[in-house]
Amino acid sequence: MKSLFKHPCLQFLLSRKWTSAKIVGLGIIANLLTIIIPVSVGKYYQLVFHFKGHRVRFLDFLPKIWWDTVPKFILFFFILVSARFLFQWWYQKLLRAEGELFIKSIKDQLFTHQLALPLEIYHQKGVGKYLLRYSGDIQSLKNLYLKGSLEVTIDFSILTVGMYWLLQLQFEGGLAILIMSALSLIVIRYLNKQVESHSLDKRNKTSGQLSFVSRTLHGMLSVIMMNKQEVEQEKYANRSGQIKKAAVSYNSWLMLNKGYIHFFQYTALTVVLYLFYINTDSDAATGGGPLISFILLYITLLPVFRRLFALETVYKLGHISLRKLQDILNIPEEKRLEGAAFPSHPIQLEWHFKAQGQHLKLENGINQISLSNGLSPFLFTKHLLKIQMINDLKLRLNEKAIADYAAQGLRQNIGVASSDFPLLGRTVYEAITYSRLDSIKSHTREVLENIQTLCLPPEEWMTLSTNTGENGTKVNQRQREVLALCRAILQEKAITLVYGFQTISPPLLNDILSIHFKTGIWFSIGEAFLSQEEKDIIHSLKK
Repeated sequence: MKSLFKHPCLQFLLSRKWTSAKIVGLGIIANLLTIIIPVSVGKYYQLVFHFKGHRVRFLDFLPKIWWDTVPKFILFFFILVSARFLFQWWYQKLLRAEGELFIKSIKDQLFTHQLALPLEIYHQKGVGKYLLRYSGDIQSLKNLYLKGSLEVTIDFSILTVGMYWLLQLQFEGGLAILIMSALSLIVIRYLNKQVESHSLDKRNKTSGQLSFVSRTLHGMLSVIMMNKQEVEQEKYANRSGQIKKAAVSYNSWLMLNKGYIHFFQYTALTVVLYLFYINTDSDAATGGGPLISFILLYITLLPVFRRLFALETVYKLGHISLRKLQDILNIPEEKRLEGAAFPSHPIQLEWHFKAQGQHLKLENGINQISLSNGLSPFLFTKHLLKIQMINDLKLRLNEKAIADYAAQGLRQNIGVASSDFPLLGRTVYEAITYSRLDSIKSHTREVLENIQTLCLPPEEWMTLSTNTGENGTKVNQRQREVLALCRAILQEKAITLVYGFQTISPPLLNDILSIHFKTGIWFSIGEAFLSQEEKDIIHSLKK
């Protein structure tokens, strides 16, 4: 029972029970009007041809004065059609809006959780696996919520009323439809299972092809170097052939499934027509009114039958997607807030990697660390920020291991000036700032103009609205380093790790840091990557 109440569809339904009840009520009214319309045509037939019939007496709950003459019936029929249009529009509008709100809540919950996952999760399984949850699986969950909870309640209510009226119009015909529907469920369930099985096979093969294309395109440098274009093309052709075969098989079963449903429905109608025929003598006094009403009502109910027959597939696909979603939501989040607070000044840093290490007290200005072979500045930075812990690296702040500190506190106080970390956003302004508030735009523009005036030729200057592309793909190396430096300056962290600048010389870099951070602590990693002349310049600046 506990697992039932953890179901996101049920949780959302209960959280919006009044809106859901309103939607169900409107849906029932709209669909009742839909089935009253064809039944009332039988009444019109009787009025025009002056037949009397007891089989439409169940409509006597409507005042007879509304439609006891043809002119009154025409007016009543127009009002009925208009009311059906208004209620159907209102119902569909609320239903679709509720579906979008449900999907938004699922996406928000999923994205919030994904932002809190440890980085190694994405290294292990890749980003594509999680992107798929936003497409087909989300749509399956939407169908599960709309068709599997709200619409199914309406459909069962309408089918109950519709079958009652069919039995009133022609008991034998209505009973035949009930019996044939029950028998057809066996065949339809078998066809649904075949469709589901072949759909899963097709989706798995398609997913495998997408993964293959992604790996190949990411490894194009190796493909070109090894002259493997034809080999990869053959692999792709083989996978495409498998997908085509799976798709043909899936479509065959899908069309057979849909075709059988139509076959069954119109076979049932054939039986009904025969039953009316053999009862012609007993129904002669009523004319064709009941037959017309029965046929029109049955045709009106056909979409309801089709939706209910397809309900099993909706539930299965929805629960498959739900399990995939829950697998992601069950991954433990990174515990960013657990641990000690960031230490106060003065800060002492000690690190050991294999046989080498260093102990130093961080001071205002440039503090230099020379890393040993096998330990890059990028890995050192990720360990210091608790993004990715390196097994052989032991790092302590004020005699306390980095693992004992809260990741949130480390990242709030330690910034990074390096192009190793991608530029997020589509414009320069988005890439170098935390937010898009107008209040910080003027300061951001001033910092950008100052830095690029010192570091870039005029033809490469950028504005806050310059398009940077995905992860900075539309800017060159010099521009990327300028933006990385601006981003670090605007963060105003207590400690900033500076490394990897290839186009900005150390003296110029020191001047920039001195201008913008007079009291900040700058932490420069990677002295081993500098030339001897540059090392001498840095040491002279520290004196």
